[in-house]
Amino acid sequence: MKKTIFFLIAVMALVVTGCDWFHKADLSKVDMVVIQHGQMLFYNHATQKLTPYDAEKDSVVNLAFDNNNHLYYTTAQQQDLKLKMLDLNAKNPQPTLCADWQLTLDEITDFMFGTGVCPLNIENSFENLYLVNQSYEEEGIDVETYNIPSGKTGTLSYEEHMGIYPELLSSNANLNKNRYYCEDGKFYHITNEGKVCLNDKIDYKALYMGEDLEDVAFYPVAESPDGQKIAFDANWEIGEGWGFYCVSTLDGKNQKALPDSDNWTLGPQWLSDGTLVYVGNEPRPKDDPTYDEEWNNTRHCIKIEAPDGKVSLLVSDAKDFYMNPVGATMSPRKEKQASLEGCDMAIFDNGKVTFYNSSTNEFIPFVAENDYVVSGVFNENYAFYYTVAIGDNLYLKEMYVGDYQTDPHLIGGWDLKWSDCVSADSLEFARMTSYLYMPLIMIEYDYVEDFEEFTERRYFNCFTQKKTDRYWPDDINEQEGDDKAVAQYIDDERLFIQVSVPAEGDEEEDKSVYYYGTEEGSRVCLNDKLAIPKGEYSYEPQFDFYSISPTRESVVFGAYTDWGHVGHGPLCFATLDGKTQLALPNTDAANVYYGWLNDGKLAYAEYRGIFTVATDGTVTQLSPAHRFVTIK
Repeated sequence: MKKTIFFLIAVMALVVTGCDWFHKADLSKVDMVVIQHGQMLFYNHATQKLTPYDAEKDSVVNLAFDNNNHLYYTTAQQQDLKLKMLDLNAKNPQPTLCADWQLTLDEITDFMFGTGVCPLNIENSFENLYLVNQSYEEEGIDVETYNIPSGKTGTLSYEEHMGIYPELLSSNANLNKNRYYCEDGKFYHITNEGKVCLNDKIDYKALYMGEDLEDVAFYPVAESPDGQKIAFDANWEIGEGWGFYCVSTLDGKNQKALPDSDNWTLGPQWLSDGTLVYVGNEPRPKDDPTYDEEWNNTRHCIKIEAPDGKVSLLVSDAKDFYMNPVGATMSPRKEKQASLEGCDMAIFDNGKVTFYNSSTNEFIPFVAENDYVVSGVFNENYAFYYTVAIGDNLYLKEMYVGDYQTDPHLIGGWDLKWSDCVSADSLEFARMTSYLYMPLIMIEYDYVEDFEEFTERRYFNCFTQKKTDRYWPDDINEQEGDDKAVAQYIDDERLFIQVSVPAEGDEEEDKSVYYYGTEEGSRVCLNDKLAIPKGEYSYEPQFDFYSISPTRESVVFGAYTDWGHVGHGPLCFATLDGKTQLALPNTDAANVYYGWLNDGKLAYAEYRGIFTVATDGTVTQLSPAHRFVTIK
């Protein structure tokens, strides 16, 4: 009898201990959470223990951490979704219901690409959570939101969500994308000393049976905490794309493809000691109901690569893992780039760029770029292409300036030395231009060699993403331009006709430029109020039409009065009614920075700085800088 009592007491103690053993675990030290078959598994890297969270009975589909060691996660009971929270700082953390999501499980599941449910996104500010509808239906909720401080829910359209999307916390938030690019099947890291190839020691042909490595696209994913390694994606653009992940030291000496990795999954992430976590593939057991001998005989798993290169299996049959920002070392974030929406000018001054919004009169520093900016140019779709100097080499970068923000993207090298691109005459850095209604970006500079002047040019085709040093690339005629815009430019140019008229009391003739209005036979003289001195080598001005303002109220043109190897003379501004006419002081139309702002003002540069001209003729200094570009 006593043995039976003792046995029952022991069993009860074991049961109580077994039920409570998990809650005695220190959840404040969680580095990562894995979802396996709807259950959360907590991983502590210091102890290398993986602990299932049995207190949650519903199926967990996604989760996100805030910066206070709070874990937010979505559960599913059939189609019903709920948002819950665990305070991992508590001694015995229990699920707390935060909200009932209005979206259903089917609506947040990506059936088109088969990538499972969409993630639970959290902002960099750790204030708002976002759940996205992936059902591609025209009606219904696009994005659900949850505000952590207030506990309130809301909804957003896709457009509104894209407006804040770059501010979401991501694994790439600390990645210096500005220093990586791929070209002709090679993935490069850029340093002040030059470029280093990070994939030339990897045998891709043994991993993939393709023939042309130039078709491979490489994307940086995550840098190690010590800044010595980079995990990157090697993606073959075949159909919907396929590839795997690689890792390399930044000096390029140690390179490898991650064993059995799959880039259709979450990208690799680093733990604080340099251990790399990634989604890999493992053989699917034959007793698995989804086993197919001819197809799909693998399944996802979570693997870990230690700093010494040893790879081990962490979790079998799972593909989702989430890093805890409190449990891992996070690099300091760069200063947040303010929105550039509506900006129509970029001002260059001593390697820095400031964007200007003429509608709001705001000046916004370009803090997303750390390298020395040499020059830049806009194209018609609000992409900002610019050249930076890294060491003594020049590189081309791109950034979109529109209704949502993107990080700078390194396109590649110009194959030019910065020291070569200084004009012998003006000591001005190489300037960039974009061809009107064509997909070409050009950089050019003048130099003197053996007492002769030369001009060097490089071109980048935005459509083909190719660079060339030919004077006029062969494929430019194969590209489709904006036919409507070209026709409009031609029509505008035809409205400005230069004619010779007898000067009063003089047998010589002066040339005048007229604007021919929409009414038949109507015309307005645009230079009869201009006081343009005659040049040394010219008896009369020669006028050259440039462009009409976006508000179609004014025109800018050159008045050449002096001729050497090129014409020289002032830049002129006039309203189309001829009432305002200005020959802009201290300008040379053949070599002046000018451009239109969205509000219809003309911007131009002279030795005192950047000025604007309004339709009433008011001239205002905008900046003491001397170089700028505007959106065409």
